[in-house]
Amino acid sequence: MICLVARNHPGRWVTVVSTKTGSGNIRVRRVILPRYEVQYSSPDYALKHAQSVKRERLFSLETRLAEPVGQEVVLDFCVDNIAMSTTLLFRIIQNVEDATIVEWWPRRTMDPDLLDLWIDGLSQDQKAGVLDPQASVAQAELLKLHALCRRALAGNPFVALDIHWSATGEEVETAFGEATSLLQRFRNSPQSDGNRERYILKARDGLINARSSLITLEDRQALRRKLVPKEQLEHARGVAGHRVEVARLQGETEKQAHARNLLRELMF
Repeated sequence: MICLVARNHPGRWVTVVSTKTGSGNIRVRRVILPRYEVQYSSPDYALKHAQSVKRERLFSLETRLAEPVGQEVVLDFCVDNIAMSTTLLFRIIQNVEDATIVEWWPRRTMDPDLLDLWIDGLSQDQKAGVLDPQASVAQAELLKLHALCRRALAGNPFVALDIHWSATGEEVETAFGEATSLLQRFRNSPQSDGNRERYILKARDGLINARSSLITLEDRQALRRKLVPKEQLEHARGVAGHRVEVARLQGETEKQAHARNLLRELMF
């Protein structure tokens, strides 16, 4: 059984910015894509569909979507009572009376890896139900590795390191150290194998790239300028400024220094 839940409104252009270059105009458009949650009651059924998507790149939703043919949609796949999910991009290719057929649209470089992670995780869950208790230990560990790998493959470096977009350089280094230490524990685990090592290497590369994008203050500020709405930045600056003043009045030197560091991150 599948439960399909709409997560947001149909796709539409939100902002349009035109920039002139020597060879013409570049249009930068922010878009909100329609997003749906595909919730399975059975991991076996989810695995069957995931393998079919990987093999044929097609997926039939057992309900008709409102969006037209050609529209890109985001599907969040999950299974009842299992802490595992994945998000993939699809494109509608046909609407029929009581169904919509979508084509897997992996134009993000990490999409094939995300689908592989989903399939491997569902396969492990299937094995855990028929093998000895040690299988469930391996499955729980693999799910943690999958979650770390999905994060590390995210296009947003702050998400990859599991830190807030206002994080300081020190917080970046701390998060990177914790994540790489966790990867090393996965590598040293008795459950480790060649398949797991493949994900460890992908996650490590993603973490390294995220850290390299956030090393300097200027790097972090440039990313915030691109990723964070202006209203959120202004609010965060106000909060940081207030914290500086409160710490000063209370004579909390350490808190004041931390608040000043945060304010410096946001002043650009």
